[in-house]
Amino acid sequence: MAVEVSQVKSTYRNPATVIETKTDGVIKNIEDFAKMFGDTTASLVAIQNEKLKKTLKQNKAMIDDIAIDPEDYLKRIEQSSKFDKKDFYDQANIIFDENTRLTLAIEKGQYSREDYRELMAKRSSQITALNQMIGLASSEEMVKDQWRKEAEGRTKDATAQGGVSLLGSDFINARNIFAKGMPGTVERVFVDGIAHYKFDDGGKDLLSPEYKNRLHNASTFLSGVPERVPQLLSDFNKIMTAQELIGPNGRLTENSKKMGKEAFDLKVGQAMGSIAVTYAQDSQVANSAYLEIFGKQDKLDYSTGRSIEGDGRPEGIILSKNDYENKFVPAMKEYLLRFTPDYQFPEEKEDKETASDKGRRIKESDRKDRLNAFMELFEQRKTNLGIKKNKAGVFTGIVNLVEPGKDEDGKSILQINPEQEKALNDIGFQILNVDSDLGMTTIALQGEKGDTRIDVSKGMSANDFIRELMSAKGAKDVEAREFAEQFDLNEDGIPDNFESGLSTDIYLEASNFK
Repeated sequence: MAVEVSQVKSTYRNPATVIETKTDGVIKNIEDFAKMFGDTTASLVAIQNEKLKKTLKQNKAMIDDIAIDPEDYLKRIEQSSKFDKKDFYDQANIIFDENTRLTLAIEKGQYSREDYRELMAKRSSQITALNQMIGLASSEEMVKDQWRKEAEGRTKDATAQGGVSLLGSDFINARNIFAKGMPGTVERVFVDGIAHYKFDDGGKDLLSPEYKNRLHNASTFLSGVPERVPQLLSDFNKIMTAQELIGPNGRLTENSKKMGKEAFDLKVGQAMGSIAVTYAQDSQVANSAYLEIFGKQDKLDYSTGRSIEGDGRPEGIILSKNDYENKFVPAMKEYLLRFTPDYQFPEEKEDKETASDKGRRIKESDRKDRLNAFMELFEQRKTNLGIKKNKAGVFTGIVNLVEPGKDEDGKSILQINPEQEKALNDIGFQILNVDSDLGMTTIALQGEKGDTRIDVSKGMSANDFIRELMSAKGAKDVEAREFAEQFDLNEDGIPDNFESGLSTDIYLEASNFK
């Protein structure tokens, strides 16, 4: 039975109550008998009669305590949700029938006062089942509304680190069917009073056969959340920072420089290895990283048994030895090395300097380190922003953070270009606002205090865009201009016009960026 069908009202009618008692006749016969056979017998009958009256009174009290009012619960079910509730009415009537049979059994004398605790336990169980059902109906409506409201956000950050993973498509598609965002139906199935869902995608191949052909606990399904893409870079930076290999600015610490290149490379390799082992213990996490972060095409194979001592595969991982050693770990290292700063030898100590001079020097050094790190990252991401370099080393192209689209009413609007937005996020910026009338997009640094807003007009030149980015990152005018308007006439990979003191190390392998 599908969830969304025409509303079916359910009512409950108590079966006719039958009280099988012959009290009046018995008393009359006993009184006649007493008159015939004497006062002794009459006394015994009086005692028995009083006992009978007491029993009937006790049973009446128990019935009042045990009985459940169907109308109250039917009203609550009706108010719990605007969606189809026929399944809930049917299940409620089963419980009402059980309760009625219980009261009839008391009336017939099948239970006594000694059974009161047992009877109340049965009633409590019935009340719990009814309340859970009403709660489920209310939760269904809330989950459907919330899922619909969050649809745009899920789509926007899908496959990005920390965003929704599309590998968990069965659950996502089932939720979409449940909320009527996709074709298909949902059937409620009660097993021992517990609600389950059974999904059907209407032959659209939205769900795997395994998912369609089994019952899903309703409470578990409603409380479930989509799988997320692991935050690999964040996890890696946390380990590197905790081991004092890099500082908060992402650059090498003095501790790293002093340990020597060999020791530094070993520490970095251990950090990568620890993440690889952790990720490889979870099939969702491992495949999400491999496919959605590393950009590979085929899913990884799982292990068919326990790892054998000495086979090179850490205990607890779920990947096959071959895919772990020859696919996953190399892909992990290749990706993370792109975000690992190159080793630097410690700088020679200079003459003593004042505390204020030292403070200014450290502040200026940190500022340049941040700029150099940003310039390096920008060179890696520029293509995704629609920016290229010509043979002379000059930035070319225009930036379009918005693209034509349609709103829900079919009206033409300007909407955010998702590829451009992702590239912006990768270099530390976020989109604040889009003015469709002006074709203007306002961006700013992520998590930065102060006003770093930049108004990006549609079709803004690459040079102007880069100069604004550099200024927002704290570059001086000459630094911003040099980077934005760089040129390399001798084609040696290093800009000819750098005089500000910013690093040119990132251009030594400039071919990797073109």
